Amino acid sequence: MKSLKAQNALQKILFYAGNTIIGVIFVSPLIWMIAASLKPEAKIFANMNSIKTFIPEEASLDNFIEVFRRVDLANVFKNTLTYILLILVLDLLINSICGYALAKFRFRGRKLILSFVVALMVMPMEAILLPMY
Repeated sequence: MKSLKAQNALQKILFYAGNTIIGVIFVSPLIWMIAASLKPEAKIFANMNSIKTFIPEEASLDNFIEVFRRVDLANVFKNTLTYILLILVLDLLINSICGYALAKFRFRGRKLILSFVVALMVMPMEAILLPMY
């Protein structure tokens, strides 16, 4: 009985240690990006083989100020809204026509198309969006 408890404890320790290592591997690029954004441009790639990479010596927001100075965010926002509205209108128009055709007309392959539509609805959106980028 005692060996079973010891085995369960060892399994838990290995499970949590493995998850911690995987978590650090996945989170470290995000931490590096945040740390690099707070460093001067000349020091971003200094000390790449050290833990000092993740700790900015002189934290400043100059990089963020420079981005807002260089980029016309109002124009970027306007372009994004224009693109989204155009895609939205075209998407609604095309999908409405296709939905009407699938609902009202009987043709060969209709059930197969409906099966694909239902299968795509079941898939998580992340799995569909990932290949786009």
